[in-house]
Amino acid sequence: MGAEAAPSLLTDSVGPLNEPYGVAVSPDGSAVRIIEAADDAVAFLDPATNSITGADVTVSRSPYFGAFDATGSSLFTANYNDSSVSVVTGRTVVTTISLPTGSNPYLIKPAFGSSKLVTMNQGRGGAPGISVIDTATRTIDRTIAADGSGTDQLTSMAVLPSGSTAWITSQDATYLKSVNLSTGAVTPITPTLAGGQEPRAVFVSPDGATLALITWTTNELILMSAATGAVAHRIALGTVVPWAVAFSPDGASAYLLATQAFRVTPQVRSYAVATGALQTTFTFREGYNLPADGSEEEWFTVSPDGATLFVATVSPDAITTINTVDVRTGRLDLVALPSFGDEFGYMTLNPQGNRLYVTNGRSSGLLAVLATAETPGAPTGVTAAAGDGSARVTWTAPADDGGGAITRYTATASPGGQSCTWTAGELACTVTGLGNGTTYAITVTATNRSGTSAASSAASVTPGRTPGAPTAAKATAGLLRASVTWKAPADTGGGITGYTATANPGGATCTTTGALTCTITGLLNTKAYTFTVKARSAGGESAASTATTAVRPYKKLGMRKPAATSTTIRSQVKTTGPGTITQITTNAKNATVCRTTAKPRQKGTSTLTCTLNRATRTALAKKAQTVTVLTTLLTKQGASFAATHRVTLPKAG
Repeated sequence: MGAEAAPSLLTDSVGPLNEPYGVAVSPDGSAVRIIEAADDAVAFLDPATNSITGADVTVSRSPYFGAFDATGSSLFTANYNDSSVSVVTGRTVVTTISLPTGSNPYLIKPAFGSSKLVTMNQGRGGAPGISVIDTATRTIDRTIAADGSGTDQLTSMAVLPSGSTAWITSQDATYLKSVNLSTGAVTPITPTLAGGQEPRAVFVSPDGATLALITWTTNELILMSAATGAVAHRIALGTVVPWAVAFSPDGASAYLLATQAFRVTPQVRSYAVATGALQTTFTFREGYNLPADGSEEEWFTVSPDGATLFVATVSPDAITTINTVDVRTGRLDLVALPSFGDEFGYMTLNPQGNRLYVTNGRSSGLLAVLATAETPGAPTGVTAAAGDGSARVTWTAPADDGGGAITRYTATASPGGQSCTWTAGELACTVTGLGNGTTYAITVTATNRSGTSAASSAASVTPGRTPGAPTAAKATAGLLRASVTWKAPADTGGGITGYTATANPGGATCTTTGALTCTITGLLNTKAYTFTVKARSAGGESAASTATTAVRPYKKLGMRKPAATSTTIRSQVKTTGPGTITQITTNAKNATVCRTTAKPRQKGTSTLTCTLNRATRTALAKKAQTVTVLTTLLTKQGASFAATHRVTLPKAG
């Protein structure tokens, strides 16, 4: 999650400006325009220096708000007092689009995937409604009257930038209506209202699923289906006065800006859209109230990453302040704008969410610019696992996210600069396009709405193919151990770096860095074991070999050295119970010269007499021989014991 960093004030003294109201920011944040209502003009702000550049551009009468087209090349201003829209490209007014007399366009917002703009025609002059403007042809697609009489002033408009529907309210005429911007159809969707209840403003969630309607007199927050207008939840607020709603980016939470009394003691309430349940209440400092100036819709906004709420207030000593709420931690911070006094106009967050522009809207007006977050700290705990021409990178989030949700991580390999990007889910991604056998240093950066962190410490990795499985694995039992041998795979994956042999059951292992044999110790003489072998390369570990034939490790068998003549070998073996004794004698050529078994049924001493074969007896007529006698005991309980003796067979005669 990370730590919250309070926004920092870059300046609160841009100006003076003449009644600065709306601030328009291009989609990429590179162009910022300040709308000056009293001067009928647009001022140009350089976002790099936060200073006014060049002369103002004069538009038509009383512009309050503006919006850029999708390319950011042209600004469209809503000119309230002469019912028009000015189009400013560069520093030139290229055309003025006339709206019906009495329209009084106030708000202007994108729709149709930002290919068109929509004005809310407040209609103080008698023509309330909506106009749809084609930004490519700079003409009016259609103007839609709000109602049959054409006399009701509008108080709010909600538009989804990607959609083709707008929703409008009229507080005096007490209605909420949906407007199909393609067909011009106007549909009343006003929920049942109490006597005197006034629909104040409507808001739409970013996912387009939910409308939030706030009402006065009988104070309510009403959550509705944007598709049908059906009421999902009616939330009674009592004496609490609602002002505005901002949704989380996923549409799951509705944040209600409200006050305990008219503009006094503000708070933000978080509601679950699915259930209408109150989740959290954020209450600001005592004595801080909502501004007396401006529109409530512009006092309140949420960052694009959903991490921070911004609310404008006035302090007890009459200073405009910007409050921030980290909705993840509940932390509240406050930034004062001393140059503003208690005068406030509007608050605009750029599309990237890293700059907040605030105006105070008076004839001696000023503009403030705030950085809403710092760059995050560097990620930690970076690891990289080799693959075939790739590396899977994992990391841990930085302790400090700079006050903004981290929306992207980027892992970068050096040399080469190959990278991968994370945007959601497990903190991992895979860098591809790497060279097998080349060692890379991989670092990770974190990005929030303010920018990108420093690089993490590097993790080293050498990609390579996964080798094939070893073949011809064999095992030989030993004293509580087993020796395992195998052959190298045909596909070495670019170079074998080692092998691992594993016992089953139990999972005991032995490893090598290239040798084709190793010994696993610590085994039991009461179990039979099989063994598999895996090969390793820079690309990872192979599949397991085919398992060996089962072998049984043993303990030392307590017995005296066998006695030998030129015809027989005689042994005595003590047993603790039933079992099977096997004795095999081999010569220097590893040929069996004598073999015998015994099956004692109880504890005691078993005597084994083994007659040498004819070839051995014949050979002993010429000279003595040294042989190896292997005696094994397998108990009824499955325990294995063994003893090996070197015995000299005397010359016959």
